[in-house]
Amino acid sequence: MEEHGGNPLAAARRLGRPPEEFLDFSASINPLGLPRAAREALRGSRAAAERYPDPQYRELTAALAAYLGVDPECLVVANGASGALWNLLLARRPEAVRIFRPAFSEYARGARAAGAKIREADLGDSFTPPATGQPGELVFWNNPHNPSGAVVEAARLEPWAEAVLARGAIPVLDEAFVDFLPDPRRWSLRCWVARHPGPVILGSLTKYFALAGLRLGYLLAAPEVAGALREAAEPWRVNAAAAAAGAAALGDAAFVAASRRLLPRWREELRAKLQALPGVEVYPSQVNFLLLRLPRPGISEALARRGILVRDCANFPPLSPGHVRVAVRRPGENRRLVRALGEVLR
Repeated sequence: MEEHGGNPLAAARRLGRPPEEFLDFSASINPLGLPRAAREALRGSRAAAERYPDPQYRELTAALAAYLGVDPECLVVANGASGALWNLLLARRPEAVRIFRPAFSEYARGARAAGAKIREADLGDSFTPPATGQPGELVFWNNPHNPSGAVVEAARLEPWAEAVLARGAIPVLDEAFVDFLPDPRRWSLRCWVARHPGPVILGSLTKYFALAGLRLGYLLAAPEVAGALREAAEPWRVNAAAAAAGAAALGDAAFVAASRRLLPRWREELRAKLQALPGVEVYPSQVNFLLLRLPRPGISEALARRGILVRDCANFPPLSPGHVRVAVRRPGENRRLVRALGEVLR
């Protein structure tokens, strides 16, 4: 089984169909696609391919700092949020990490590569983090939560992070999907983390700005922590095209406005149609994907044979084989998903 979503090529090889015939709901990417400013930057970045990127990534870091409302010294750009995660783990080499399941599989995979012990606990249906941890542990929490789409407000999350710190552990907050919320600053701990040495935020630009193929993410921490992580990070970890497209995308106010106007409406329309199907349970979500509990296993494979790819959540234990995650796409594409799922369930 694929570890991640967004791999039509693998489905095409397995099912003997051209990859362009598949409609991919397995990867939670902004359905508006690449921002216009990023497309223009990519067209103008051909010459940049012949020289090394700025090793300090000054333009990209300045654009990211302005977008997030933090000091540039708090940021370390990375090759996607997964790259940021691996940079953190390989730099810190923690003795142990604590993971609340269901959780993104890269937390455990990166921890094993760093030689860390993995301590896991199941969340149940609350999808809220317990205040726990041991000295020296990295304690992972993602907000918005993946794969459920549940969100915890910053005002409620700060006491949790402070309690983890008080135990001698380090909170690591994965905010890969926070930009899909209507007011990210209400939910993000970026300003709190910037003031507290130790905690780290993992962020992504690949999902909200549809830069998945270019790979772009970041680490956010207090300046002294971020400085140490920059020193430990690999050089030229972001390619020149990704850096140019990312800096341009971050300043595309029209794209951000359109996303915040359209995506919540499209999500709620899709949620209502899916919830109306027999035997389908839809978990509450405030981001660009929905977690479904289906009446029986095997439905994701039946959808794939109809050209629809969804994210099978069997590698998000302890979710059951009947759980799948679906991205929110454009209305016509969403209707195609609902129609295909209805046919499979009959």
